[in-house]
Amino acid sequence: MRAALLAYAVPVLFLLAGAIGGSVLSAHQNSGNDTAAALGGLGGLLAGVLVGLAFHGRRTDKTAAPVLLRRGSTFCPSKETCR
Repeated sequence: MRAALLAYAVPVLFLLAGAIGGSVLSAHQNSGNDTAAALGGLGGLLAGVLVGLAFHGRRTDKTAAPVLLRRGSTFCPSKETCR
């Protein structure tokens, strides 16, 4: 669950924070266009992805690592495939 939050929620939260920050900045300067909000959102998304990658690189435990499992030798769906 933590890996999913790190991969999806962190960039989305940064995107929203950047868009809100850009919108507030645009309203503060009385420009009234959405360019600042869009640029803030893109900047926030980029920052969120970089933060997610930085936290992913620090993980030392292998709890979220993929594991390949092999079937046991006793499992045969049909006799032709087990020969």
